[in-house]
Amino acid sequence: MKNESIDYRIERGNQCIQNHSKMSVKASFIPLVSIPIVHGICLDMFRELDQIFGTCVPRSEEGYSNVAIGAIATPFMAIPVWGAIAAASYIETVGKSYLAALIEQTSQQG
Repeated sequence: MKNESIDYRIERGNQCIQNHSKMSVKASFIPLVSIPIVHGICLDMFRELDQIFGTCVPRSEEGYSNVAIGAIATPFMAIPVWGAIAAASYIETVGKSYLAALIEQTSQQG
């Protein structure tokens, strides 16, 4: 992990976000049932990003904004068809926010 350049990790992180966003679209075609699945996909994305960077951002730093975004996006995920758009937007938004925090933390560490 430590031998990988930051640019390579950023590239892998962006690919991770895109992959999980696509998974959320596929999962969100069953309204209401898909809501916990999409949130699970989001948690999996966080774990994978943590693995890519070999660290994690304390949840308290990113948690409040991600919870707020999730609270806003969740009702829209219950709407057929539009739910896929809301789910993908939610995953991408929190993923990019978390990726930025990981990049900042990695930059500060050395």
